[in-house]
Order: sequence, then structure tokens, then C-alpha cells
Amino acid sequence: MRRGERSEVRCTGPRLHEGVVPLPLLPLPEGDERRWLLTMLLEDFIETSDASFEQDRSVVLKSLHSRDANMRCEALGRCELRVEPGYPGPLCALLGTGELCDALECSVLRMREHDLAEVTADAKLCDWRGEKSESVTFQVEVTSYLPGDWEHARGDEEKLEVLARRKDAAVGLLKTGRYGLAAFHFREIALRLGYIDDFRGLKAGEARAAQVRELKEACWLNRALCLIKASNFKGAQDACDQALEFTSGDRRAKAYLRRAQAKLGLDDCAAALQDCLCVDGECAREAQQVALQAARRQKLLDAEAKPLAARMCSALGQLPHPLDVD
Repeated sequence: MRRGERSEVRCTGPRLHEGVVPLPLLPLPEGDERRWLLTMLLEDFIETSDASFEQDRSVVLKSLHSRDANMRCEALGRCELRVEPGYPGPLCALLGTGELCDALECSVLRMREHDLAEVTADAKLCDWRGEKSESVTFQVEVTSYLPGDWEHARGDEEKLEVLARRKDAAVGLLKTGRYGLAAFHFREIALRLGYIDDFRGLKAGEARAAQVRELKEACWLNRALCLIKASNFKGAQDACDQALEFTSGDRRAKAYLRRAQAKLGLDDCAAALQDCLCVDGECAREAQQVALQAARRQKLLDAEAKPLAARMCSALGQLPHPLDVD
């Protein structure tokens, strides 16, 4: 059932009373063979979900009151919030622009107008709380919401303009150090570009397809850069894999370079060196530095593994023969 949905259920008496504990003053009837018609209305239910940008459970959202028919909050839409405890009064903000902390940004972007939710987030994502504990819990309610440009966009041309403006806003967040929020924007923009028909050149031809492809390349590469700076190397590697599916020229070399940096962060030094060999042009000098770092890191890993390998080899030949074991 959905919230606000009404349904009717027909059942027999024994099935109706199955699993019900009888009260002392209200015993359940025995042998009740009558058929019952139950009318049920699902007013609400509690739903818990991972609301973090990268699905790492750094922000967990517990929906206390929601309405599926209401409009979902989108980036660049204006919303009015009530947060307890924390803000003393209503808070009005433009979503996705960095006006809110990361915990509020990713929570509200998963909610609808008039929703009420309980949020448990890492303390480092709630700079307005100033608490020293590892996590904080607060309630947030979306009291009103005004849709942004994306909801009003009609046709591929307007959608492309909105996504281009959103990409510029994400670049601004990247420059100010809001790496998690910026990476979220770049991923959402790249995914939504896939819904534009002109991405395959079906309507406006190759000119529009090239414009969409260029914007998509920039989003995946910028997302990889954000995640590298945030030390999320696995996510950065996945973003580079997406970019390498359709990039060419200098941007392809940049994708190999950032994937090498991500693999170096994952201590996959051999794969990082292999990606550095694919980099040329303006990124070649930076690739040489990454290759040197990968070689030094591999030496350290080998030195750390050498004592373990020596202990393993010293045990060879010292175990009893299998036929001598009872």
C-alpha cells in the first residue's frame, strides 16, 4: 500500500484472530466461521534510508511524515525549513548552492514538501551544531518549497541550459572546497544529460550532440577531481571509467591521469603506472610525477611485506608429512 491509500480485505474469523493475544476481559471467540470485511487506511509509515551523497551512510534519514503526492525537492529550488534543535526560527535557502551544511543539503534533496524527518549524520557534516561527538541527530521539516529552473524547463534546449548553469555552480562549489556537494552535482548533471534525446543526435544533429558530450565529459572529470580531493579514491576511479567511455584528445589524457591518481590512493601502484603511460600532451609532466610517487609507494609496500614473506618462507618444509598425521 501507499501513503493515504485505502483498501478492503475479506477474511474468515480464524484468519482474522490469528496471532492476536486475547485480553482477559475480551476473549477471542472460538469456531467463528463468519466472514469479515476490513477497511484499512495507511496514514503513514516510518522509512529509513541512506541519504548521503556517496551512499556511505554518513547521513541516515528516517522519514517521520511524508506525502508521496507532494513535489520532491530539487537542486536550485528554494525551500523553507524548520530544524530542531539548532536554528531558532525558519530557514530559507536555495538548495544545492552551499547555503546549507552537507547534512542538510543531502537530507532535503531526498525529501518532499511538508515532509518531516529525523536525520542522524556525522558531526563533521553539521558545522552549525558545534558538537564534539561522532554523530548528531536532529529533525528537519520542509515547510514550503518553490521549484527551480529544472522543473520549469521545457524541451531539450532549456534543459541543456539549466544543466550548464548547474555545472557552473558546481565548479564554484569545487573552488570553495565543498567537494562532496560538488561531486553530487556533477554526477546528477551527467546522468540527466543521458535523458536528453539530442545526446544521440536524433533531433538537432551532431552540433547538439557534441555540446552534450562536452558537458558530460567535463562533469565526470570534475567529479573525479572532487572525489580525489575528498580521498574517495574508489569513487574517483569509477568516475574516470565513465569518462573514458567517450572522451578523446586532451580530456582522455586527463581521465587517465586522474584515474592513475585514484589508483595510487588505493595502493594499486602497478595499475597507476600503467595509466601514466597512456598520458601525453599537457598532462605528461604531471603524469611523470604521479609515476614517481607510485614507484616510491610500491617500494614502501614491498618493504612492509618483506618480513611477512620471510616468515611464510621459513615455515616451508617444517610441517609434518601428511602420512605421519593421525
